[in-house]
Formats: sequence, structure tokens, C-alpha cells
Amino acid sequence: MPKEPLEQSFFHEFLVLVLVNVAMFILGYRLYPDVFRFYDHPLSEIGAVRTSSGVPNSPAHVVFTLQMFFNSIFFFSLGGKIYTSDTRYRKSYRFLCRLTAVGMLILMYPYDINNPFHSVGTGIMAGSILLIHTLAIKESLSRQKDSMLSALRALEWSLVVTYAFATALDLSRKHAIQKVMVLALGLTTLAASATMQKVSLVQTDRIDMDDGSEAADSP
Repeated sequence: MPKEPLEQSFFHEFLVLVLVNVAMFILGYRLYPDVFRFYDHPLSEIGAVRTSSGVPNSPAHVVFTLQMFFNSIFFFSLGGKIYTSDTRYRKSYRFLCRLTAVGMLILMYPYDINNPFHSVGTGIMAGSILLIHTLAIKESLSRQKDSMLSALRALEWSLVVTYAFATALDLSRKHAIQKVMVLALGLTTLAASATMQKVSLVQTDRIDMDDGSEAADSP
């Protein structure tokens, strides 16, 4: 992993994102009135209006909706923050963060009401996050080689592609693959965010000006 202090990266922001999502999923899982089957149910089942057996699911549905709304606000706000940082991909980061926010908003629509529309949100969200990670790891590897980041990038891509094919082919274990993919996305989020420097463009310009002044003052 890169040796930059975590305080100078976006690690803590993404750590909050991961912890909030874990906590809200656990709460939604506890409020789910039916039996949530790991291999048979997608994570979106927690946000369904009714469970697969027809039981009303209002409390868990509300928690899931609030979770997706929080994620949308988070990524929309983060896009603006990253745009002001000293990274060559800042425009791409802002676009992908806001695209992720749109995907999260679509995910608020229950999958048991309109699964194709809900699936569009899943694709936008997962694809955008994957590309954010890819850019962050690419930028980090250009500064310093890191075998762990390279391995995480390869694992993440393979799982997202596998899940996409499993969903398209309607394989019986597609929901189990989804859980592993989400876990990989979460771990890569924390690893990649630790490499995303928070140094602002204004601060960078000021440092460059100071270095230029020192050089001019040197005999």
C-alpha cells in the first residue's frame, strides 16, 4: 500500500460510507419479517415492498430506501470534493461519483415492483464504483508499485464480470456471487481510497509558487 498518511487521503470518508452501509444492512436484515436466504435472495430483497412469500416489509423497506438515499448524497457530495483535489482524473471522478449517485437513487425503487428498472440502477452503481476504483489504483500504481492493489483490481473486475454473466444467464447461484462481489467492492473501496490524495489544487499551486519564489531568491 502507498505510504501517504491516511489523513491526506479520502480513506476516512469512504470508511464512514462502508460502516454506515454495514450498519443499515444489519438493521434492515433484523427488521426483515421473513427468512432471508443468502443463496436465494438478492440484497435488494431487504428493500422489497413485500417479501418473496408476500409478507409486508415496510420497516426494512424504509431502512433500505434511506440507505440508498444516504449513498446518493454521499457520492454526489464526494464528487465535488474530489474535483478540487490534485488529481489528473478529477473530472472523471466527479462524473463517476455523480453517476453512482444516480444509480443509488434508481436503487431506491423496489425490485419487486419493477426489477428491470432496479437492475439498471445496480448496473450503473456497480460499474461506476468499479471505474472509480480502477482510476484510483491506476493513479496509485503510477507513483508506486503495489501487488495487493493490483490483485484487488483483478479480483474486483473478475467478480463484477462473473456476476454480470450469472445475472444475464439467470444462474442459480447469482445471488451468492453478488454477496462476494459486494464484499470485494467494499474492501477495494477502503484500499483504493487510502491512495486518493486529498491535497487541493489551491494548496498545490501555493506550494509551486513558494518553490518558485525560493528558486528565484537563490543566488
